[in-house]
Amino acid sequence: MKKTTVYLNDEEFKLLKKKAFLSNQSIAELIRKGVRLICTPSSPKEMEILAALENIRSKFENLPERDIEELVTEAKRAGRRASKSRH
Repeated sequence: MKKTTVYLNDEEFKLLKKKAFLSNQSIAELIRKGVRLICTPSSPKEMEILAALENIRSKFENLPERDIEELVTEAKRAGRRASKSRH
């Protein structure tokens, strides 16, 4: 399990705290459920894209995660530059 910090405004925190109390769950568990919900593919197209990404990722399984993230970031930048040059 990884640890992260999430910033919520006062109203969001109050709502989350109430929901945690009412559902007898921790705030952390509710946040994890929310992440799973929002990350579940919402369409066949999204499922296809995520499968393609996983396929690409499996080809680089020996590469450290950080290196993969850097390659993805650079690919995004290249895509944006290409898009700008077309306009």
